[in-house]
Amino acid sequence: MDRPSFEQLIKEDRAARESKTWRGTFLEYLDLVREDPSLPRLAHARVYDTLMRVGTEDIHDTDDPRIKRLYKDENFKVFNFFRDEFFGIEKTVAQIVRYFHSASLKGE
Repeated sequence: MDRPSFEQLIKEDRAARESKTWRGTFLEYLDLVREDPSLPRLAHARVYDTLMRVGTEDIHDTDDPRIKRLYKDENFKVFNFFRDEFFGIEKTVAQIVRYFHSASLKGE
């Protein structure tokens, strides 16, 4: 197999970046924002929306007695985005997602 050269990779990357670059006036930008209000959102809001799009479940919605015994009366959500990736750190993941939610609202 013939592997692409570094020069070819760099040229392809530059071409891809230039195709995504937008140039225009401020009034044209405002028109774009009017058409798509989600355009000027913060990166935190985009990450939070991505996490929430897959859905959540309450930790107490299960009938598994082991989970009920493990978490007792603690109330937090399990995020389906991470369901198959992380096990046993649901509380920590919930704290991280709360951070993204707060930051998406321009809080800390």
